[in-house]
Amino acid sequence: KQKTAYDIGVRLVGSEMCIRDRTYADPERLAHWLRRERVSVMHLTPQVARLIAAQQVVLEDVRLVCLAGDTVTAADVDRLARVAPCAQLVNGYGTTQTPQLVSVRRLTPGSSPQLGTAAPGSQVLVLDADGSRCGIGQPGRLVVRSRHLAGLLPDSDPEDLAALTPDPVAGVMRFVTGDLGRYRTDSSVEHLGRDDDLVKVRGHRVHPLETDRALALDARVSNSITVAREG
Repeated sequence: KQKTAYDIGVRLVGSEMCIRDRTYADPERLAHWLRRERVSVMHLTPQVARLIAAQQVVLEDVRLVCLAGDTVTAADVDRLARVAPCAQLVNGYGTTQTPQLVSVRRLTPGSSPQLGTAAPGSQVLVLDADGSRCGIGQPGRLVVRSRHLAGLLPDSDPEDLAALTPDPVAGVMRFVTGDLGRYRTDSSVEHLGRDDDLVKVRGHRVHPLETDRALALDARVSNSITVAREG
């Protein structure tokens, strides 16, 4: 029977879900647990995938690894391919406000990871400041255009509410993701980072300015600057 491990628990029809407890937060224990349980499908943030790959525990039973939640690098793909030699690696793209896998693309060792083809009924567009489609190689904002975008709750983040707008086509919505990208010659999209101060910490979205505002409420703090750093 197929066994499935997810960083976020999502049951697949006909599979068995393997759920690790907190004692497996240690990357080495986690890697050996994946091998012992013969897990075959994993949905991971790139950060967790890097920790697993660094243990150099070969996972022969893994057949599919979906990476999502942050930027995937060529080094990530190469390392994962070595520890999961039988796995198909895919790059999933989406945001909290859109389907989290609005697009997927198979990853190949030795090549630069790109964003893939959008799901039916959706598009990942690269648009300039005027809302026009960018040319090949021209940086622009990544916008998800889809019939499957649900409306946001009235108490949602004001920035999210402003980012969701109707498309000229009835029944279609657009969401400005805050990501930057550009079209490549093969029509794929290359992710170029963010156009705001948002950073990802272990796959979680963090606004440094929000942290600064929270610290400013403490009378003992006169000033603060929040930055993200590796390690």
